[in-house]
Amino acid sequence: MLNSSCVHALPAVYYSEQLGRYRLVFLAVDSLDSVVLAQMSQGQLQWLRQELAGHRQEPTIIFFHAPLSGTLATASLNRRQMILPSRPPH
Repeated sequence: MLNSSCVHALPAVYYSEQLGRYRLVFLAVDSLDSVVLAQMSQGQLQWLRQELAGHRQEPTIIFFHAPLSGTLATASLNRRQMILPSRPPH
């Protein structure tokens, strides 16, 4: 859980909080070594399973943020190397 007054000091890239009767779950890309642009780690997926199991009776809204293609230099470079054939130097 996250105290909403700590928005700029997030304890992790994924977290949840209660807003009235709604459970808000915020997910994010946390596996930057992946060959795909938007991948969650096994730890985050396990946390999500536990979060959903622990709040079955509450309406839940899930937010997921993934970078747009080309906006994350590391991911863009990894994907480009996987997709484009290597070119001989000129």
